[in-house]
Amino acid sequence: MPDFMRCAREGTTSLRPIEARGRRLPPHASDELVHVDAGAYGATHGDRILRFFVNVNPRQDRIWASRGTFRDLYRAHAHAAGIAPRAGHSPLQPTALDRARSRAVRLAAWAIPALRVADSSPYDRLMRRFHNYMKDTPAFRDANDGLVRFAFAPFSAWMVLTDAVSHACLSGRHALVSTFVLPLANCRHRELAPYYILAGRDEPGPRAG
Repeated sequence: MPDFMRCAREGTTSLRPIEARGRRLPPHASDELVHVDAGAYGATHGDRILRFFVNVNPRQDRIWASRGTFRDLYRAHAHAAGIAPRAGHSPLQPTALDRARSRAVRLAAWAIPALRVADSSPYDRLMRRFHNYMKDTPAFRDANDGLVRFAFAPFSAWMVLTDAVSHACLSGRHALVSTFVLPLANCRHRELAPYYILAGRDEPGPRAG
């Protein structure tokens, strides 16, 4: 996919050797809870999170679940999560503090590349807020509406834009995971990207109640 991956930035690559079910991690760190990815790779400013997975367990399926796309969940939960746009307000416009912090992080990252994850942006903070809402809010976290399960057989591979597809890993042991942050400009259907949706190009429905 040379055009799609042009100028993509490497994120992390890892082996997941521990059984995903029952780890009892704090909610924000738990892969067992449905979420969209946000905030782990520094400031993306709307660039996409693309992840590649391989189930290297020779005997056991890796079980995933999803409750739909970011766009569908945004339409249903943007007001409750506090990420719906307000009239006359540009939610993704960086402040002077944002710009100064980004410059400082870029300079420091020349010496210590890992420091780039300390950067942030209005977009990334909104995405993180929605990520946390999905994991913290019992009305969402404990519901099963729209839930679909997927079983990935031994040695199967799959790739997901994990900022735009909600997901959870319910069970499975031994998986390889590689992450890339690729430019939003590489995407053909940018109207489906969370950046454009958060910018107010896809208005959520009326507030419930």
